[in-house]
Amino acid sequence: MMHRLVFLVAFGWIIFSVQQINAQSLIDKLHLPPHWHEKYEVVSEAGGVLTWRDRETKAVFKYLVDETVPTPKAFGFADTLWAEKTITINTFDIDTTLYADRFEWVGEAPLNARSTELLVYDSNNNGKAELIGANKSIYRNYIISRFYEWDEQFSFFRNVVDFGVPVKSKGGRPIMGGDIDKDGLKEVYLSWGDSLRVYEANTPNAYATNRIYTHESVAPEYPQGIGIYNMDNDSQPDLVHFSYYDGFPGVFSTIREHVSGDTNFQVIGDVMYYPNFGVGKLAVGDIDQDGFMEYFKADLYGRVYGVENVANDSFQIHYTAQLPYYNAMYHLAPGDLDGDGLPEAYLGGTWGSHNYITVIEGCGNDCYRPTVLLDVIRGNSFYIRKLFSGDVDGDGHDELILDVGGFVLVLKVPGNDQYEVFWAKRVTWADGIGVGDVDGNGTDDIVICKEIWTNNDFYSQSDVYRFNPQSVGIPANQPAVAKAIILYPNYPNPFNPSTTIRFTLPVAADVALSVLNIRGQVVAEILDKRRSAGEHSVVFDASVLPSGVYFCRMVSGSFSQVHKMVVVK
Repeated sequence: MMHRLVFLVAFGWIIFSVQQINAQSLIDKLHLPPHWHEKYEVVSEAGGVLTWRDRETKAVFKYLVDETVPTPKAFGFADTLWAEKTITINTFDIDTTLYADRFEWVGEAPLNARSTELLVYDSNNNGKAELIGANKSIYRNYIISRFYEWDEQFSFFRNVVDFGVPVKSKGGRPIMGGDIDKDGLKEVYLSWGDSLRVYEANTPNAYATNRIYTHESVAPEYPQGIGIYNMDNDSQPDLVHFSYYDGFPGVFSTIREHVSGDTNFQVIGDVMYYPNFGVGKLAVGDIDQDGFMEYFKADLYGRVYGVENVANDSFQIHYTAQLPYYNAMYHLAPGDLDGDGLPEAYLGGTWGSHNYITVIEGCGNDCYRPTVLLDVIRGNSFYIRKLFSGDVDGDGHDELILDVGGFVLVLKVPGNDQYEVFWAKRVTWADGIGVGDVDGNGTDDIVICKEIWTNNDFYSQSDVYRFNPQSVGIPANQPAVAKAIILYPNYPNPFNPSTTIRFTLPVAADVALSVLNIRGQVVAEILDKRRSAGEHSVVFDASVLPSGVYFCRMVSGSFSQVHKMVVVK
């Protein structure tokens, strides 16, 4: 049976057919939760791209599922962000019981994130962040937006704000908090279906319940990924977000500058259109430290776009690259997590059972260097992936917090380009996470959201965990990262005629090292033997090769990594 779908696209109509998709076969194929089809509806699977929509919020998601598309190894070398080292974390090999007492359960609130994220934000300035999200109880067929706050006297989360309006058809997802008009009154921003609503506190110590601004466009517009930044370095803060419209396969990025009062905004710069994008946040910051703000976003096919401020109210695409994986929908720019003086941007995506995150650092004006590839192996549960940062153990340094298909990881960053597992927890019915100081003790807490199904209905639940300073810790013989194969950059580089290549194996394995030219042709075989666990090094002599750019490729089982080398004679 064929269904006809009609989309209105710029200045014309496009009519095409899409085969009806069986929900159960899709659940089986992609390892989705059994009630996935109750929450989402499939729009199409045309061109190998699965497009689905949240039945209630109308948010659109996309995922490249066509297995005939070339694997990341087939990408050209010249424009691909091959990281200098790879850290592999196989979640199936992590013994979560060893981490169980590192964080303790605080309590629960009847909220969930609706496949985005829970807003953890202190709108009334009392030092305790509220949990702001969607509330759905069993047997009630609509959802309400609510605020819950920790009551330390009775040790439970109290419902302090209830918008009381069913939001089943319009959304009502909280997406950020801030004070864009700098009047000392906090605001909460909600994506309300096809509009943006802003609620503000009436006094500095009140909750943000007074609606002061509603942005609605003529065409249905679904705002996502909102943040407040000073993008053009003037005196006015800017509202940065992207939106998708019915009938368009991509997203539009928009920067709105606050002019005055509560409701006076103007669009600055060009509204930019990016095809093949799905929902996900932008990575925003001055990553190259040239004094101009930029943001990064990647798409279904792993293409990276960087947009930088070039003058007051003016922006342009200043950087493009290719990630060695697809479905690159989640991003983060948390500052300088590894303490080397260079801020990072994290660009995450997925292919098959691997969840990849490329860490890039600035290396000069409009220059970006991929330093680390985090390879988190977590099956094919693709529908929840989130990145956060926060100081969850109170040591003064932020950690990286990941939610990967129902597996929550906290990674410490002990030094330059180093990442270690600090906490690991498997979660059933996962629906996103949030990070913030919920109990007011000065340390960020982790909120794990769930959408729990029973008898063809679901209810909301968010569990809050805080660091336990009395935890026993991980035994000395338990590695922080269960599996980590690392190929280090060769040294020296550039070189003439020889250079040393180092790599580390967590267990004994077969290793193949080869050298390729810029056309991807193998010009030298360095190593093809089994090696024991530990660090190894090999010297490569390039006497017979002409000057130029080459690539060292290491393959060990499913692991494959490439580094650029330069021969100068």
